[in-house]
Amino acid sequence: MKAAGARASPHSLLRRRIGLRRTMNSDVVNHGYLMHSPVFLPVAELAGDDPSPEAGVPYLRAFLDRAGVAPHSALASERIAFPPTHSFLDAPESALRVAYDIAGAAVAGAGELWFDQRNCTQVDLCAESVACALAKQAKSAGIKVVGEYPAVLGARASVASFGVPAVLKDFIPEPTTESSIWPLQQQIRPDGLLDSPLREHMQSEVIPTLLDHRFRGYALNPEFARYLSTFLVEALDNAAEHGAGDWWSAATLRAQEGETRGRCQIVIFNFGETIHQTFLQLPANSARREEYEGILRHHQQSGFFDDTWTEENFWTLGALQSGASRWGEVPSRGMGTVAIIRFFDYLASTSCAATPPRMRVVSGRTTILFDGRYRLPEQRELGRQIGVAFNPPNNLMWPANPSAVQALQRHFPGTLISIQFNIAPDHLQQLPGSSDESYETP
Repeated sequence: MKAAGARASPHSLLRRRIGLRRTMNSDVVNHGYLMHSPVFLPVAELAGDDPSPEAGVPYLRAFLDRAGVAPHSALASERIAFPPTHSFLDAPESALRVAYDIAGAAVAGAGELWFDQRNCTQVDLCAESVACALAKQAKSAGIKVVGEYPAVLGARASVASFGVPAVLKDFIPEPTTESSIWPLQQQIRPDGLLDSPLREHMQSEVIPTLLDHRFRGYALNPEFARYLSTFLVEALDNAAEHGAGDWWSAATLRAQEGETRGRCQIVIFNFGETIHQTFLQLPANSARREEYEGILRHHQQSGFFDDTWTEENFWTLGALQSGASRWGEVPSRGMGTVAIIRFFDYLASTSCAATPPRMRVVSGRTTILFDGRYRLPEQRELGRQIGVAFNPPNNLMWPANPSAVQALQRHFPGTLISIQFNIAPDHLQQLPGSSDESYETP
């Protein structure tokens, strides 16, 4: 897969070369995305990326192979119907269906993908980012990607900010209240590791700056910045380690009034091994593997497993506990997921009660929802690892609450972490020389 080189903004190139003209038509196609309001329409089409079948179709075929899905027959122009709620946080099954449809149509030979988002009333960054990652691969194979905006203004603004029109950059931008502070990007690292210099640079400089510069008169306080940077570095590290040579990430911020300063969404995902698959790479004679095998037998003998609580769900949840890693007994490994959960617990304890944070992990046929009901223990109990079992006794000897840990009908070929939270006043500190009235977002 060839890495994308630096290039001028398509919009700036377009304006320099051909200019824009105003149109007042009620329904005009703007590079495929149908508009229902006056827009700026380019006089000529903007050329896309050079087609590269080696980068696109094999990538999409590998996605389907890992998911265990066979491509269906495709029309020359394939319509991808998006659901009303296109969200991994709220509806992971339907978001996965969209991903299957995109990859399946492209691999089956469709020359055009039509993203029909007219009926979307709610979209989140995570679901849009997965769809966009696959759309970018389709486009690199020479497949045309077009579509239609949602009719609902809120969903339309979100698609304009971080959906296909924003990511593929072949469309004239729409006004939006959502600010893409970390546009969807693909990182390619064949060795699958986030090296120390990059890790240190991200933790000390890049990540805190992502939110700091969005507030005039305010910045993240040191405690929040530390939790946030640790969360992002650990999540990226896990994505790099378990991905098939690449991983994707994005973040967005919507300004809000009242008790919170803004709503932030962050997504990090890879297409590769699932959490379940990597955990089963533990040596058979390792103490950790033997411990979990014993707990697994207890679940089997107790008749706990059914369609809603499966052995894969058990292994996935077990892998999130401290010390659980395919690297065996190495103390420094296996703690990244605990650091991620610690950040969420910090958010849950410092956020406004009316706007609690949510985080979802999707891997294979397992999805885990963090909503503040179950948290890490404050202290490690003697002889027990730190972790969250998602049941009242917080004990892996019992099944997890099915409203928190669910078995999926569809398979996500990799691991996805999606988090949504509001930045509360307690997360910020006022900069010297500023007043509360100076707070605003650009």
